[in-house]
Amino acid sequence: MDSFVFLDKLKRKLFSIIFWISFWTILSHLIDNNILLPNPWEVLRIFFNLIQKEFFWISIFNSIVNIGTGFLISILLGILLGIISYFFPILESIIQLPINLISSIPIASITIVLLIWINSSKLSIFIVLFISLPNIYFSSISGLKSVDKKLLEMAHVFNAKRSNIFKFLYWDGLKEFLIPSIMVTSGMAWKSGVSGEVLGLVNNSIGENIYYSKLYLNTGELFAWTFMIILLANLFQFIIRKIMEGLS
Repeated sequence: MDSFVFLDKLKRKLFSIIFWISFWTILSHLIDNNILLPNPWEVLRIFFNLIQKEFFWISIFNSIVNIGTGFLISILLGILLGIISYFFPILESIIQLPINLISSIPIASITIVLLIWINSSKLSIFIVLFISLPNIYFSSISGLKSVDKKLLEMAHVFNAKRSNIFKFLYWDGLKEFLIPSIMVTSGMAWKSGVSGEVLGLVNNSIGENIYYSKLYLNTGELFAWTFMIILLANLFQFIIRKIMEGLS
């Protein structure tokens, strides 16, 4: 039964992909201007030319390291601040004020301020951190607050070990909110990280290549880099999902 459901989903995905590629092909022929909308097969040709070049992989490596580092720090820091806010309520409002402020600041403003403070090579690390941190923090504290108080009282009455209380009560509540948040935020991390690289013109990065593709009106190359970002973001989410499934 599961195999039939999987095949049915696969067929629908393939149909959707074929439909939109066909639509894109027809539309590009009607417009007949590669600057406005290149043909998908031309984009694919450019993409395969790019993957044969060294600078392509150097740019990808640098972006993965910076965006991945910023995202990992945001997860660790968000969970830590969520735990502190939960167990020390007096600090919750103090912690939430800057986090609420960060969540409302536009990426462009954050980027300009960061460019004044730090070297542009590390820009995407801090942008991803600032964009991801609020979601991770609020999902962490919400997960901890969702833990049943009666179960906690019962665990204390029976002198349960603190490690078991965290593992079977706090962690269950935490992961219920945290895992979906991390999955959604991982996509935002790539969008904000690459946007920061474009705005900050970070050397040897995906964002730098996108900027120059736009500058020289090379739309086919711009689409090829965008296609690579989509692949990386989906791979990023797949790896995170497997890690979180292992932890659960």
